[in-house]
Amino acid sequence: MIRSMWKRVCELTQTSLPGGLLAATCALVLLVGSGCGGDGTSDVTIKDPTVEESQKLSGIVSAPYGVLASAPRWWEGLSLVSSAQAAQGLFPVGPGLPVSLSELDANDFADGAIDSPRLVLPAVVTDTDGRFTFIAPEALDVTNCRKMVAVGNGETLTRALVFSRQVAIDATSEALVRVLMEYVHGSRAQLCDFSAYELSQLYRVVSDATYLAYGDDVASVNEDAFRRAWTNKTVQRTLEAIAAAVD
Repeated sequence: MIRSMWKRVCELTQTSLPGGLLAATCALVLLVGSGCGGDGTSDVTIKDPTVEESQKLSGIVSAPYGVLASAPRWWEGLSLVSSAQAAQGLFPVGPGLPVSLSELDANDFADGAIDSPRLVLPAVVTDTDGRFTFIAPEALDVTNCRKMVAVGNGETLTRALVFSRQVAIDATSEALVRVLMEYVHGSRAQLCDFSAYELSQLYRVVSDATYLAYGDDVASVNEDAFRRAWTNKTVQRTLEAIAAAVD
């Protein structure tokens, strides 16, 4: 019906518009009319951008000199600033670094190690800004115990527990993982005793404690960040308060 109405408009304007302008006008109105159904609703489907956002887990990987390796690139040694990079001055890594997403069970951390991480999705790689993104229903749940993202291996292994949809992987996140492993290993607490909210609070005090952590490579800055966090009185009081609330 609407298409017929637009066609009739074209017919009525044939005597008043030049040929070229008439053709263009009719093509436009017929296109508009064809996009509508008989009840005036559009046949065009517009994707809801919030659907993808709700299924996205993303973050940035940072490391000394922006390099997840045991030594900096040769030209970075020529910098006029100190070679030791403070934790707050870590730089995003470059593209192509694989990032894994795993799920931990209630028994993990119990012996001071992560024994049985289960891969949730295939690994993704970082972009030019050091950002990684998982887009899948399996990445939706960031509140229940407990997902973990990780990069590197051996001395460069750097992990982050997932308690929000924005996750930073760096010396601070690795320090939080190690602090929790050390604490759980020496107490009755379990990893799953720590809720997403409690982890966010603990991450905040660990971040404050590791602000001045430094090192020439990933292994050394991760170790220094852990040492600073583990010996920090505020971090210890926060751990004890959370564990006491569980008991």
